Amino acid sequence: MKFNVSGSQIRAVRGALGLDGAQFAAVLAVHPGTIRRWEAHHDQLVAVDGVAAEILERLIEEVESASEQRARRVGEEIARALLVGTAAAGLFVLLKWLLDAPED
Repeated sequence: MKFNVSGSQIRAVRGALGLDGAQFAAVLAVHPGTIRRWEAHHDQLVAVDGVAAEILERLIEEVESASEQRARRVGEEIARALLVGTAAAGLFVLLKWLLDAPED
């Protein structure tokens, strides 16, 4: 799957979650340099593929529909999971959020 998204959208989602580039890269299973490269495109579209495309597409939908507080709370949970665990633990928290009904 390929997903075309602007660098600005990627930065906005990462910012809404409150994650730094390395944390966001771990969740998307890409290199931190890839996040920097994507975000440097600003309003130009970049083609994201594979698992990162699927996760990013869903994240954009969820962040746009969630409250700012909820998105930040999920980002904090992801950051904690990454700190004490692995990228898989952070991905688990993210998937749980994407699959659960909204709590707002």
